[in-house]
Amino acid sequence: MLDVFAGEPINVEAGDDIGFAGTFTRPSGVGDLTYRWDFGDGSNPVEGVLEEGITVAEAVHTYINNRPIPYTGTLVISGVADVGEIEGRSSLTVRVREAEGWVIADWKVGASFKNGIQALSASTASKDLSGPSR
Repeated sequence: MLDVFAGEPINVEAGDDIGFAGTFTRPSGVGDLTYRWDFGDGSNPVEGVLEEGITVAEAVHTYINNRPIPYTGTLVISGVADVGEIEGRSSLTVRVREAEGWVIADWKVGASFKNGIQALSASTASKDLSGPSR
C-alpha cells in the first residue's frame, strides 16, 4: 500500500492559481509510479509519471467559480508491485471565495463602484422626493 498525503485544506480566491504538492511514501519493490490530481470541479485531471526518487506529486490549477460548498481535490498514486497494481489516495478541501474585484494601486474598484452607485441612488431618490427642479 502507498501512504499518500494530499495536503492541508486550502482557501483561495476564484481565478487564482493554486499549487498542489502531495507527498507519498515510496516503498521498495514498487515501480511504474504515476499520479493523478483530480480537482473536483469537472475539469480534466492532471496526470504524470513519477521518476525514481521523487516523492512529491505537483500540479497547478485555477478554480474559476466560487461556491459555498468546498471542492474536494484528490491525489491518487498508482504503481506496480509483485502482487499487482496498487494505489493510495488522499483528499483535501478547497474553499473558493468570490474575487474581490479589481485592485488598482490599493484602490478596490469593486467597493468604490458599489459605494458610487449607492451614493448616486441616494442622490437620485432625494431629488425625486423633493419634486421637480426649477
